[in-house]
Amino acid sequence: MPKGWTPREALLSAAADYLLENGLADLSLRPLASATGTSARMLVYHFGSKERLIADAMAEVRARQQKLTEKWGRRHPGSTFADLMEFVWSWVSAPEHEPYLRLFQEVLGRGIRKAPYFAEFSRATFEDWVLKIQRRLEREGRPAAAARALAILTVSTVRGLALYSLATKDKRGAREALRVFVALAESRRGG
Repeated sequence: MPKGWTPREALLSAAADYLLENGLADLSLRPLASATGTSARMLVYHFGSKERLIADAMAEVRARQQKLTEKWGRRHPGSTFADLMEFVWSWVSAPEHEPYLRLFQEVLGRGIRKAPYFAEFSRATFEDWVLKIQRRLEREGRPAAAARALAILTVSTVRGLALYSLATKDKRGAREALRVFVALAESRRGG
C-alpha cells in the first residue's frame, strides 16, 4: 500500500486494476477479494455493496484517464483541437489502453439499461469530456452553442470509433476516419 493511503484507497486502486484486467462480466466478490488481498466481507464493509464498489472503482479508472489528459494539456497549452484529437486517439489506440476501452464500453452498455450506478457513470463520463472539449473550442473562438454541439459530436465520434476499432481491429481505418472528422470540424470553424 502506498504511503498515506487508507485501506479503502488501496482496495479501490486494486479493484480498479482488477476491473481493467477482467471486466465486469461474471464479476464475483470472492475472486476480486482474493486478487486484492482481502475478503469479500471486507470489500462489502468498505464499500457497502458490490455495485458501489464497482461504481467507485470505475470512478477511479476515469480519474486516472482524466489525470493523463490534464497532464498533457498542461504540457501543451497552445495545442489546437486537432492536436487534442491526435493525442486522444493515440491514447485510445494504444494496445496497453484496450482494457480501458473494453471496460468503458461494458459499463456504458449497462448504464443504458438504467442500472443506477452505471447510468450515473455513463452520464458523468460523457459530460466530463463534452465540457472539456467545449471549453477548448470556445477558447479557439467558437460560439458557445456551436462549441457545445461540436463537443457532443466529437465525444460521440471518438467513442464510436473506439467501438469500431475494438470490434473490427481496424485501427488504421478508425484513425483515418477521425482525421476526416477533424478536417470537417476545422472547416466549420465559424459556427
